[in-house]
Amino acid sequence: MKNARVTLDDIAQKVGVSKMTVSRYIKNPSSVAKETGRNIKAMIDELGYVPNRAPVMLTQAATNTIGLAVSSFSNLLFSELIDGVEERAREYGFDVLISHTSYKEEKEERKIMQLLSYQVDAVILTEPFHTPATLKRLHMAQIPVVELMSLIDHPIDMNIGYDHVKVSYGAIKGLIQSGRKNIAYLRSRLDSRTMDRQYGYEIACHEAHLPTYIFGSDVPSNFSRGATMMRQALKEVPDLDAIYCTNDDVAIGAMIACSEMGIKIPEQIAVLGYNGLDIGTATIPKLSSIVTARKEMGRMAVDLIMRRLHNETLNQQRIELYPMLSLGETLNPQERATLSRIFDTLYAIKLPKLKIPYPAVPSLGSMEYSSSSANGGSSSAAAGQSGSAVRNKAAAHSKRSHHAASAPLSYTAYERSNAPDSDFPEEQTPPLEAESQAVPAPAPTNTRAKAKKRH
Repeated sequence: MKNARVTLDDIAQKVGVSKMTVSRYIKNPSSVAKETGRNIKAMIDELGYVPNRAPVMLTQAATNTIGLAVSSFSNLLFSELIDGVEERAREYGFDVLISHTSYKEEKEERKIMQLLSYQVDAVILTEPFHTPATLKRLHMAQIPVVELMSLIDHPIDMNIGYDHVKVSYGAIKGLIQSGRKNIAYLRSRLDSRTMDRQYGYEIACHEAHLPTYIFGSDVPSNFSRGATMMRQALKEVPDLDAIYCTNDDVAIGAMIACSEMGIKIPEQIAVLGYNGLDIGTATIPKLSSIVTARKEMGRMAVDLIMRRLHNETLNQQRIELYPMLSLGETLNPQERATLSRIFDTLYAIKLPKLKIPYPAVPSLGSMEYSSSSANGGSSSAAAGQSGSAVRNKAAAHSKRSHHAASAPLSYTAYERSNAPDSDFPEEQTPPLEAESQAVPAPAPTNTRAKAKKRH
């Protein structure tokens, strides 16, 4: 049987003051005499009193609480974001309720419903796509909503993030301008940001008439996974001279594999990571990475929310952030200078108008294969499926992406694992994808990939 919950009356009787005095102290300690406040605090600590916020949520229009839905707890990318949100919220006297969505739209739907049931005053999201039910609930709640991490063409309300397609395009363009010709993309966990980065990589390679090499799987990234991908890349592409990684975990794993094989970085192979995690400053050589401002992004989100809650006019509800290059050593001096120059002018860069399909994610457990000839022809097949079935899946996925595909895209020897809905999947090592395409000159088109509209 549970013990009786400590109440304001219990504290008031012990201290010898009224219930109203205790209530005033909890809301604003400076509203009571210092000695009385010290006595109340001592009794709160002694009795283990926990405020019951449920009545407040039911009777007050505001709860001074922000709901934050993050995609992952194990991914270090989100720890700085959480710090930024919590620190800034604390400065405004707000608390933060955090939910974990595992990159799943359906799980996010449940978590958003839970957050809204606590009458949060605003919601911060870290993924760009949501179920119709989530969108409807957020609309009906009529509270500020900020979507972070990715720049979104049609945000729910407010948006702060990076155009990962453009960032990746600029990065690969810089490597190509510096003389790299055989650049591979190493990826993991096929979330929207991973696919956006792949798209930017493909656009830059197609523009320069260079082949594309893509290795990866849908499981969460780690160092060992990055090392495995790198070994496979070196086996498939003997003249590989650069790798672009979807995050720093993969990049560091690739560096470990290169060290084991006696490959010099950056003399033989350039390595470029993404996100600029602190661990990259401790590697030998130090990792060159695209730095994203996650903590500052979180603080900016809270500032936008507070301005909205105070009915202030917002001059900009959609804010594009621009990255910088870390002071790493896995690119040579020319490459560092070229990428830094491109990032300094990224705001002015326009993607070339090439007819390139947005990367499509194959269905769970399927094996797909495609080859491209010099004249642009391709063949597709899937285990137990027709080529048209594979293309239909690619087209269906493209409808959910920022950039609508103008044609289906098939993959070479790719197999997805049945990854569980968790950041801590069972031990498994699914086969790697290895895509190698000789890319012909892309056909120009006047129809640029249009931004995807929401559900």
